[in-house]
Amino acid sequence: QQSWANSTNARGVFTEYAKTLGLNVEKFSDDMIGLPVKNRVDADMQRGRAVGVGSTPAFYINSKPLGNNLDGLRATVEKALQEAEATKQAPPTEANANSSNK
Repeated sequence: QQSWANSTNARGVFTEYAKTLGLNVEKFSDDMIGLPVKNRVDADMQRGRAVGVGSTPAFYINSKPLGNNLDGLRATVEKALQEAEATKQAPPTEANANSSNK
């Protein structure tokens, strides 16, 4: 991001990325300035704002926003895993497995 965020020629930087990746540079350039791509990006931004995303990257687990630091991410993931484990149903006992109330 540092190479293009403050560049006066961000399109040129992206075009170089496309070349390096072996993309069809002509199609890439057309898509970069085309209305369908702009509309898709605008729609993605609108959806993000609607759910409270103010910047990228943005991380969510179970609709809860995570912080942008590694410790916060770890803590939230561990908590979500613990909650998921706690909500698992116990396997049926032998008596329940043979019950006609299935």
